[in-house]
This record gives sequence, structure tokens and C-alpha cells, in this order.
Amino acid sequence: MPLPKMNPENQSDVPQTGTKTEPAVPQNPASALTPSLPPAMRSRAVTALDRALDATRPKWDTAAKTFVEEQDFGTQLKAAELILAYTDGRPVERQVKLTGDFQNYDSKLEKLLASPEGMRVAIAAGLVEKPS
Repeated sequence: MPLPKMNPENQSDVPQTGTKTEPAVPQNPASALTPSLPPAMRSRAVTALDRALDATRPKWDTAAKTFVEEQDFGTQLKAAELILAYTDGRPVERQVKLTGDFQNYDSKLEKLLASPEGMRVAIAAGLVEKPS
């Protein structure tokens, strides 16, 4: 799109400081998109994730009639998932969406089985048997 011609006699056409002619995006767009987190808080968050990898919880031991520490695998797995998601990235999540004009159940199943991911879902749901 060509820029409009500026008419020096008409000062309303001349860009002024503070008008819409200034860039709308800050000079460093990456820092504008990520919220700023103080370094001390980031360090505490990383430390908390590190501690969570060794999380334990108390469990009542009926034989000894006292609490014993056991591994808290749920917390440890969540911490590991968060660490890996932010360092390596999340794994690919596939989705199957069926759209179209389906006449009956058989045509829907046929469309579902046409893709490898759809076949996997149908086998997992018990709609079809695994091919031998």
C-alpha cells in the first residue's frame, strides 16, 4: 500500500511526536510478550521444582503405629513434567476431528479408521479389534 503524499502546507499531514506514526510494538517485542519475573522469584521457582523432585508424604504404618515417609510420586511426576515442558517442550498432542455429512454410524466409523491416529483411538475405545 503506497504511503499518502504529504502536503507541507497542511501541517496536519506531517507526522508529529506522539501520534500513531510511532511504532505500536516496543523495540524488544520478545520482552513485551513475556511477563517480567524478578530474578529472585525465578530462582525460588526453580528451587521449588528441584525440591519437588524429592517430595515425600507421611503415611500411617499400622504395624509400627507411627507415621513413615513415603515417596510422593504424584508431586514428583508433576515437577518432572513441568521441568521437561519448559526445557524440552511439550510432546506433540494429536487430535482427530471428524467433520462432514455422515449418513450413518458405518460411514462415521469408516472415516475414523481412515487415519492411523483414528485407528489407534478406535482400537483403544474397543470399537474395532486390533488387526493381526
